[in-house]
Amino acid sequence: MWRETVTGGLAMMCTAMSPSRYVSDDLVHFVGRSAVSDDDAFSRLAAIIQDGWLLTPTALAIEDRDENVSNFSLQPKVKLSSNDRYIPEMVCFADIPEEALHIHTAKYRRFGLSFSKRFLIGKGARPVLYVPMGAKTQPMAKYEDVGEDWDELADLLPLEINPAFGGTTRSGDQGSPEIGEGPATRIADWIEDDLLAFVKFFDPTLPEDHIDNYYMEREWRTVRNIQFRLSDVAGVYVAPGYTTRLVTMFTDLAGKIAEL
Repeated sequence: MWRETVTGGLAMMCTAMSPSRYVSDDLVHFVGRSAVSDDDAFSRLAAIIQDGWLLTPTALAIEDRDENVSNFSLQPKVKLSSNDRYIPEMVCFADIPEEALHIHTAKYRRFGLSFSKRFLIGKGARPVLYVPMGAKTQPMAKYEDVGEDWDELADLLPLEINPAFGGTTRSGDQGSPEIGEGPATRIADWIEDDLLAFVKFFDPTLPEDHIDNYYMEREWRTVRNIQFRLSDVAGVYVAPGYTTRLVTMFTDLAGKIAEL
C-alpha cells in the first residue's frame, strides 16, 4: 500500500502489507509435469505419500533411500548458462503463495505436497541462485555478459581446483580424491555441491507464463532424498474432485487438502 507524504512524494506503508503476498511459509513439491493425465499425477502423489520419500530421479531407479547421498552428472562440452552442464540429482520446491500458483500448476499440474520451510531447511533445501542471461558483469570481469564469464570460470574450475581432474591450488596439499582430504578437495566440494548445484540461468525477456521463465518458479531445491512422516506434511494440493479419494486413503490428511 502506498500513501502520499507531506512533501508530495510517495512512501510505502510496509506495516500495512502482509509479506505472505510475496512468499509462502511452506514450500510445495508438485509431481505431475511428466504425467499423462490427472489420474496419473494423482497416482504418483498417492505413491509418494504412502512411501514417505521424496526421491531424486536416480533414487527412483536404484532404490537408493539414503538421505546423505548426492549424485551429479556433468556435460563439460555445454555451457554452464544452458543449465545442462552441471546437473545435480535434486528434489525441487516452489516458494509461491497458494493464490499465485496458477502459472506454476499450468506447468506441473495441480498435485503436490507442501512442507514447512523449517522442516525442509533441516533437510538441506535452499533457494536457487537465479542469474539473468545478458546481465552486465562486474568491472573487473573479462566479459560484458555474466553468462560468458561464468562459462569460462566453469571451464577453469576442474583444471585449477578439483583434484579429480589433476588440479592444483595455492592452498597446500590437495589430499586424495578417494578419501576427500585437503583444502582443494574441500573447496571443490563446496563450489560444486553448494554453489553450482544451486545456480540457475534464466531469460528475463520471456513472458511470466512462458514454460522456460524459470524465475517465476521461485525454486528451492535439495540435492538429496527427503524422508518424511504424514505429520511433517503441511498441506496437499489436488485438482478438483480428488479430495475424497485422497482422504479415503490417508485419513490423517483430512483438513490439510486444498483443491486448485
